[in-house]
Amino acid sequence: GPVPREDDKGYVDLGDARILALAGVKRHTDFVFEADPSRRAAHGFGETFLPEVQPHAITVALVKDREKRRGGDVVVTVASSLEDLRGVDATPQTLLSTSERAFGMVDFFAWAQEPGEPTRKPGDREGPLAIAVAAERKPVKDAPRGARIVVVATSSVLAPANWREPELHATAAFVEGAISWLASILRSFSFGT
Repeated sequence: GPVPREDDKGYVDLGDARILALAGVKRHTDFVFEADPSRRAAHGFGETFLPEVQPHAITVALVKDREKRRGGDVVVTVASSLEDLRGVDATPQTLLSTSERAFGMVDFFAWAQEPGEPTRKPGDREGPLAIAVAAERKPVKDAPRGARIVVVATSSVLAPANWREPELHATAAFVEGAISWLASILRSFSFGT
């Protein structure tokens, strides 16, 4: 996600563009605000929100829990948006997305000087926005599968509270599903003894 520089005049360049391109995505230097009142936290400006969970092997348990009205929602705080690069080596599938009413604010630092209810301006990215994707790259040579990559444009999914607080259980379950999906590729390979 977005990491402000110490001077609060821009974001730290995380140097992640090349690795994200392996997943077929680009991370925008925007700051996502959710404007749908049913998807955002009661406090704040929409920087903490409940993303829409999209069907995928990673999210299958979350989707089932939701259908059975068990468990909670995934919660994220401070996110950037991801763009599909439409490459041929990897096709990212959206895992978490915002509502249509969300937007990615491009000039966050101008807004932060006098914060108020954020509104979308020309040049801001329109929702729905992808904030987490999974991709499997094309296999090389005789490999049974390609490498797998999960990209989440917020560090909040790794917060320790997700494993301690019952209301954040779905966020922890999302991370565990991602790790399980990434690790399951190892079953496709023979390592010898």
